[in-house]
Amino acid sequence: MRAEGAEHAAEEQIANREILAGIRELRAELAALRAERTAPWSGWQAPGMPLFSLDGVSPTVHPDAWVAPTATLVGDVRVEAEASIWYNAVLRADFGPIIVRAGANVQDGSVLHGGTDPITEVGPGATIGHLCVVHGCVIGAETVVGNGATIQDGAIIGSRCLIGAGATVPPKRVVPDEQLVLGAVASVKGPLSESASWWVRTNPETYRELARRHRAGVAPVVPDDMVADPAAGD
Repeated sequence: MRAEGAEHAAEEQIANREILAGIRELRAELAALRAERTAPWSGWQAPGMPLFSLDGVSPTVHPDAWVAPTATLVGDVRVEAEASIWYNAVLRADFGPIIVRAGANVQDGSVLHGGTDPITEVGPGATIGHLCVVHGCVIGAETVVGNGATIQDGAIIGSRCLIGAGATVPPKRVVPDEQLVLGAVASVKGPLSESASWWVRTNPETYRELARRHRAGVAPVVPDDMVADPAAGD
């Protein structure tokens, strides 16, 4: 009987230790959750966000921003607080960062791409309408880019402008603040310029190399990968 009693007591001690260990583990998890909620933003991903790292660099999305589940963000894309990226939009940051500032919106089917001169940036509160192309350019604060418009490399659009639906802003065009921009008429201008000829010659191999880079370096992002500082690279 004494042996049975001792065995029972030993079992109770083991069970109590396991319970205490479980309680400590739960407390540690709760403390970690509290710290995570109060810590400064270090990048965040909601379940279902279609984010992809490239060459080890992942998109960062502020907790107060929203990315539609069918949008695609690749590489060094930075989405600030209260910005929104809508259905089927593509933001591909493989030649340079793409920054969507606080409160801006990129609507359905639009494509953002570009390099580093300048960095592609959508200013605070700006709107990129449906099916737009924003390529290697800067969109000023609260500017509205109408549906189907194209903003080309090096263009700088001022604040609170309206770019009309279907308009094309040519490369390196600077638009002052609060301007109305309309029109997109193409015409034959003669033989290729030196810069145009360079684009025609180099683009095929550029994209063959870029495809190899994506094939080797693209990976889906999981929440633990979202570590970039939102202030970095501004």
